[in-house]
Amino acid sequence: MTTHVFIVTEQSFKVHLEYMFVGTGAKDKDVDFNSVSTSSLHTKSEDGLVAMMADFSRVRIGDYAIFYVQSTSGKEGKFYGIYKIDSLPFYEPSGNNQYLLSALGKNLTFRALIKPYKVYAEGVTEWEA
Repeated sequence: MTTHVFIVTEQSFKVHLEYMFVGTGAKDKDVDFNSVSTSSLHTKSEDGLVAMMADFSRVRIGDYAIFYVQSTSGKEGKFYGIYKIDSLPFYEPSGNNQYLLSALGKNLTFRALIKPYKVYAEGVTEWEA
């Protein structure tokens, strides 16, 4: 089993817990090279998406996921528990119908479902962890 750390904001952490998933994405970039031979993306953007896909494809069912929540108020960030990966990674194309776009203002097109393993209601700092 592997442990994956996801750095999130206070706003996005709420959405991760509400829908019980971990994820990553590339703002307004979308994988347009998945089913066609050409891409409208600049090669640097395409390379970034491929690297993101490769990183996220290492997530396996049963792995651990830890959220590090960065504070926007100047306080130290905290860890709020350990979660277990509960699905294989999946891809959801970005677009107007993606609920995360409206909730977060960005796409998290690469995702996996999670379930709680050990939750810290008050959170612990990096130093305490």
